[in-house]
Formats: sequence, C-alpha cells, structure tokens
Amino acid sequence: MKLPGWLLVAGVLLALPAFPKEDREHQNTPRIADSLNTLAAKSLITNPALTLSYAEAALSAARQAGYLKGQTEALKNLSKYYLSLNEYSRTLEVYFGLIDVYDSLHDHRNQVTTYTLIANLFLKIKDFDLASKYTAVMVRQARLAGQPGLNGQASIAMAKLYQAKARPDSALFHAYLALYWFQQAGEITSIEWVHRFLGDVMVQKKLFSQARYHYRMALQCLEEKEYVEKSVLLTRMAHICQLESDNRLNLAYNRAALRLREKSGQSFFIASSCLNVGEAYWLLGRKDSARIYLNRSLEIASKINDATLLEAINRQFYDFARAENRLADAIGFFRTSHEYRNKLTREANRSDILILEAKREIRAMERKNEIMKQKTILQDLKISRSRTQIILFEILLILILGLILLVDEMARKNRKRRNELKELNERLSEEIAVRTEAEARLKRSEELHRFLAENTADVISLIDAKLRRIFISPSCEMLYGYTQQEMLRLHSLLDMVHPDFTDRVRSHLADLFQRKTFITFTYKAVRKDGSHFWAETIINPILNSETGEVANLISVVRDVTERMQYEENIAENARQKEYLLREIHNRVKNNFAILISLMNMQRDQAENRELTNSLCDLQLRVRTMSLVHEQLYLTREISTIPFDNYLLHLAQVIAGSFSNNRVSLETKLEPCRVSIEMALPLGLILNELITNAYKYAFPGERTGHIRVELAHVEGHKFSVSICDNGIGLPEGFSLQSTTTMGSQIVGILLEQVEAKLEVTNKEGACFRILFTNPHQT
Repeated sequence: MKLPGWLLVAGVLLALPAFPKEDREHQNTPRIADSLNTLAAKSLITNPALTLSYAEAALSAARQAGYLKGQTEALKNLSKYYLSLNEYSRTLEVYFGLIDVYDSLHDHRNQVTTYTLIANLFLKIKDFDLASKYTAVMVRQARLAGQPGLNGQASIAMAKLYQAKARPDSALFHAYLALYWFQQAGEITSIEWVHRFLGDVMVQKKLFSQARYHYRMALQCLEEKEYVEKSVLLTRMAHICQLESDNRLNLAYNRAALRLREKSGQSFFIASSCLNVGEAYWLLGRKDSARIYLNRSLEIASKINDATLLEAINRQFYDFARAENRLADAIGFFRTSHEYRNKLTREANRSDILILEAKREIRAMERKNEIMKQKTILQDLKISRSRTQIILFEILLILILGLILLVDEMARKNRKRRNELKELNERLSEEIAVRTEAEARLKRSEELHRFLAENTADVISLIDAKLRRIFISPSCEMLYGYTQQEMLRLHSLLDMVHPDFTDRVRSHLADLFQRKTFITFTYKAVRKDGSHFWAETIINPILNSETGEVANLISVVRDVTERMQYEENIAENARQKEYLLREIHNRVKNNFAILISLMNMQRDQAENRELTNSLCDLQLRVRTMSLVHEQLYLTREISTIPFDNYLLHLAQVIAGSFSNNRVSLETKLEPCRVSIEMALPLGLILNELITNAYKYAFPGERTGHIRVELAHVEGHKFSVSICDNGIGLPEGFSLQSTTTMGSQIVGILLEQVEAKLEVTNKEGACFRILFTNPHQT
C-alpha cells in the first residue's frame, strides 16, 4: 500500500521536537528525510509495500533542503526496493541518480561502488555488452581515484564479467589481482569474498585442492559470530568432498555447517543444511539417520513454504523410496517434487520474461540517450557560434572602452605621481632624521656593551659553528693567561679543556647542536702556565633564521674553583657524618647483643620459672629494638628502614625463640619504609602481639598457624595484622581491662605513634593496627 507523501511528512513532523519558527525550515527538513529513510530501511524487511512511499517522501524532503546525504540514502532504499521486484529499468534509473549525487559530493569510492552495481545488474539480465561497457567505466573511475580498495573492486568486477562469459582463466587472473589490492587496503571482508570467488572458480575447473585452500582462507577472514557465512563455506567444502566421493568428510562438513546455522536461527539455511546432512547419511548407507534429517528439513521448509527446498527434499525422498522398492511412496514423492519443479519453472519463466522486458526498456533508454546526446551536440554548436559572435562584439567594445580608460588612467597616474614624489620627499626627510637618531643610540649601545665585556670578570666569547672563536673579551688574560690575539689564534675552544674532560665537553656540545638550546656545564680548564682551575660555562646558540641550524655560539666562562672546593668539603663532611651514624647504629646493635647475651646467662642460672619467662620476654623486646639498628646499619639510608624486612626478621626471631613445630608462620608483607621513631614502638607492639599468639593461642598439642600481614591501605595509611586460628580471646576481653606489662606496653606505644588497634575474635584472634606513615612516597 503506497501512502501519500504529504501524509508521511506530516506524521514525521509530529514526532519531531518543536523549534523556533525562524529555524524550523532549516532544521526540520533534513531530520524528516533521515527519519523517513530509517522507516524505509526497516520496511524493506518488515513490510516492503511501505518502502516505496517512505523512500520517495525522503527523497523529496532531501531535495527540498539540498540535503545530499539524505538523497543518497533515499535512492539506495529505492534501488533495493525495485531490485527486489525485478524492475530492472527502474533500478537502473535510480543507480544513475545515485552517481549524479555522488559526483556532487566528489565521492569517488561510492561512484565506483554504484558502477559495480550497474555492471552486476547487466550481468544478472545477461546483457554482457552493457555489462562490459559499465565495467570499463568503473575501472577508469577506480584508476583515477588511485585507491587500493577501489582498484580491488574494479578487478573483482572484471573477474565476475569473465566468469559470466565462461572464461575462467581470465576470471582467475583478475580475482588474484583483486586479492592483491584488497590486501594492500587491509579490507578483510573483501579478501574473504575474493577467496570464496576463487574457490568457486576452482570448483568449476575441477581443481578441488586449490578450491579447498581458498575456502579455508575465506574462513580465517570471518569473525566468530558470522555463522551463516561460515556455514556457506563449510557447505561448499562438503560439496567438494561429495564430488571426490569422500562421504565421511562430506558428512562432517555438513554437520559443522548445520551447527553454525542453528546458532544463526535462520530457517532457510537450517532446512538446507538438514537436507545436505540427510543426503550425506544416505550416501553412507545410514538411511535411518538420513530420514531423521530429511523429515526435519521437510518440516522447516513447509513452514517457510520455500519451493526450491521442498522440490529437492521430495526428490530425495523419491530416491529413498525407489531404492527401498516402495513404489507407491515413490510415485507420491515424485508427483510432489514435479509440482514444485513446475512452480519453479513458471517462476523462472516469469523472471526470464522480466529480464527480456528490462533488456528492451534499457536498450530503448540507451537509444534515447544517444539521440539526446546528438541533439545536445548540435545545440552546443549553435550556442558556440552565437557565443563567438557575441564575444567578438564584446571584444570590440572592450577595446574602445580600454582606450578611453587608458587615456584617463595616464592622466590620473601623472597626478598621482606628482603627489607621490612630494610625499616621498617628506618621508625621506623623516627617515633621515630617524636613522640619524638610531645610529646615535646604536653607538651608545655598542659603547655600553664594550664597557661590560671589557670590565667583567667573566670571559665572554663569540664562537662559530666549527668551535673557533670570533671574539673574546679582554678578561681572558686574567683567567687563562693568554691575550685576546693569542686566544683568537687557537684552533678550537676544546684546546683550553683538561684532557680528562674533553670527551664530556664534546658530548655537551653535541647535545647543544642537536637540541638547539642553551647548556650549562662544569669542567677543568688549563691556563697558559699549565695550571688547572674549575670553570663553569654557559653556552647559548644563535640559530640561522633560514635553515634553523646553529650558526654561532655565545659563551660565558667563569672561575668556580672556590665553589667546587666548598662543595667537595660539604660532600666529605656529609660522608663522614653518614659513616659516623652507621658506626653508632652498629655499636648500639652490638651493645644490645651483649645485653641479650647477659640476660641469656642470667636466664640459664635462674631457677625461678617466672623469672625465666620474664627474662625471655625482655630478651625479645631488646632483640626487637636491636633489629631496628641492624636495619639502619645495613640500609644505605640513615633516616628510614624497610619495615617489611624488619617485620619479617622480627617474626622469624620470635618463631625461632619458641621452636614450636606445631605452629606455622605465614607472612604477606608489602614494601614500606618508616622512620626509626616509628619503627621502634611499632616493633615493640608487634613483638608483644606475636609473642602472646605463640604463648596462649595453641595450648596443649593444638596445631595451627599465625599470619602476619603488612598492607598499604591508601595514601600514607598502612595496616599490620597479627592473626591466628587458635582458641581465640576470652569472653569480654579488652586491652584496657588487662593489667599485664605487655598490655600496658601496647597501650602506651599505640598512643605514642597515634595508631588505632582493631581486635576481632572469630575463628581465632586477630589484631589489626592502622598507622600513618608520612615517609611513604
């Protein structure tokens, strides 16, 4: 049903948002065209009868607004509609309209694509002369564009033309050429299509191994979910196996194709694959399996009422029945197959009639175009003759006017020239005065710069691109001992550099020539008497305004010997202080070790068990403090220690002191550096918690594990967790309510480091300490 264009436009207008009155004409029309094009594209699938109305209304709206993109979309929808109805002449008219629009857009790629569609249309109606004509036009357009993808389209069009003319060798040549161009352009979809085409031609030539190769290459180009395309290739490979009488491989390929088509959910392809699988089973002699798949194919084909499939299925059932000597069934299947064959023949005849009519209309259109071209040529000749006469008359008038204007212009130029001479004299007088003043300022500026250069303590030099001095300030005699003339006679500025620093200075200069920016560096320089001094040089490049390369260098050199000696003294003092601090930490560690040994001797002599346990706890606390100084001695930094290494050693020392094989120690420590002020109290807290876990969490012969974790929470915040899977804490446990020395130590030290303690008592005890570490970077 075709709806009036005004009704469609009105419906789309109602769906659009409101705009100001002055903008409505410019904004709504392209949007109406886009909306109608969208409806036309959807209607091609759901309701083709509406496509023509939507597409024509979209084309009218797009032309009204001069909206070329909307026109192309509308023409595409119209071409698909007419092509689906086999109205070839109308389709061709739409294609020519598309070419005109693409020409306005200078869109060569789509022009080539449209000429390809025209050539394919003529191949479809078997008019090889016109197909050759428009293929040649398309090839010329593609070559003019000079794009690999378009050259590939031109080559594959030539291949299809030669295939239609039953010239497979020429078709293969152009197909391989198209494959080369598409590979250059990186168009995977087109590469897949060319491989499929090559496989089809190879099958026609009975070159089955080459055909199988190209089908496999096409499969590799397809994406994971392109089920139908993959199934088509598998079906063609199955056909090759059937031609080679390899029925088992034929069945395997057809079943693989069926699985893919079932994923796609398209009934026609599923029914086709079921038919192929049934035939493969029949060829293998497995008639029961063949009948199952053929029945399924018949059920699906009947639902979609596809005559081609129904004819093939009934013909297969006829072969079955005849092979099994079921003559009555065979006659029934034969009649049904024959009815569908007659229906397909009638449809083919109608199609052939449409093709003949289209050929006649197209030929008439071609003749009409030729007559129109001849008339246009004659009309152009008449117009050209009239234009020549008009042009001669216009030239005569122009010559007369030119003479009049020339005389007037000469008089005007004479007046203008007198005025210009007067103005020029006045301007020259002003410029002379300005130049005189500028020369005076320049002279004063040169005297000032000469004064600065001659009286500064620094040596200022102008150096060319070959590192030869062009100018040097008189202060060079005070710094180097050479006069200005002696310095200028030196071959290169590197002559004044100490041999140990020549390579470094040469590297700095190479960097300056590459980056073209100023550099500052320090090196040892040599005086005339052979003595050395530390020199600091600042070199600034002067670039050539035309080439951008370094033309000259300005160098400023000063003596920095005193500064370098001062810096060396500071560095030496820092090294001595660092060595002294390390020595102090080493001695503190040794003193702690002596203290631990003394307590160990006292513990061995003590007979009181309570005293022995107290000394053991005290040893662990001292060992905790000793480990901090040990880490400070071992690390290169003297202000912080690696807390993860410290915590690992501390946990291992405590575990070793208890020698409890029933309890395993697990650690998970992230990198963290803390100051000695933070490490000592945290170490004592963790010593108490780990020690208590070993003492009380696993009484008797109970086994388990203790887990120590150090984790970065966020920013400067870290957490340390001591968890066990032992008997857990007593009911109502609170750190504040406990009066033991260890609990008091933990409470005091937590306040000292401003840390927070979280205690959980589920499947064992778990203590989590949250602290802030300002030294974390």
